[in-house]
Amino acid sequence: MPVPEETLHAFDRHAADYVATWGTDPLARVFRARVIAACARFFPGGGRILDLGCGPGLDAEVLEALGYDVLAVDASAGMVAEARRRASDVRTADLDVLGTLLPDAPFDGALSNFGAINCVSDLSAFGHGLAALLRPGAHAVLVVINRWCPAEDLALLSRGRRPRRHVAAVQVSGHAVRLRYLAGTDLVRALPRFDVVHREALGALMPPPDLGGRPGRRARVEPWVAGWPLLRDLGDHSLVVLRRRPPEGLAA
Repeated sequence: MPVPEETLHAFDRHAADYVATWGTDPLARVFRARVIAACARFFPGGGRILDLGCGPGLDAEVLEALGYDVLAVDASAGMVAEARRRASDVRTADLDVLGTLLPDAPFDGALSNFGAINCVSDLSAFGHGLAALLRPGAHAVLVVINRWCPAEDLALLSRGRRPRRHVAAVQVSGHAVRLRYLAGTDLVRALPRFDVVHREALGALMPPPDLGGRPGRRARVEPWVAGWPLLRDLGDHSLVVLRRRPPEGLAA
């Protein structure tokens, strides 16, 4: 199912604001640096990388600077226009219809950062489409908005506000955008053609950037504990690294 028009319009209008928040906020920059570190760890040097739901191209720009050949895609025309200011190869594509990218396959790795997958209508179909685009043995670095974030709940309650992750939609540029909050385990179950190689939380020890979270001692400590079984699904976002399995009957 394609992305609803009202969702696309909301993200079109949100493109510049997204850069101001997730491009410059100190804590968001800490989160992004950890995601890029995971990419550098698991993607082969100089590889062909697919950036799914690239937003304004902040990650594609960094990956290109690191020497990767990046194809960045997003369903929002506004985000694509912003991304073309930063990255070389940016196209309009819907994460619910990944088959349109098959002529450009296979890729040596894939990134989807900061919740683009939360807007996908069929997670299982997304997993099959992603598997068809990646070489056997290639890694996917997927970052989803997590289902549980105690640090956010405590920050909201301390301000007399209710926890918000029970709702089925979030406000983006004044429009309600439907999404599903996901845990890392949801990705694992929905993508059976992949093996899990790494999981960690982003924001397990501090509230998310939009609540005024700031780096500090907790930000320095978090990378050491973010992969613990009791914490890795309790952050603002969950970072999951998966490896594409070889076709059945073939050795890895």
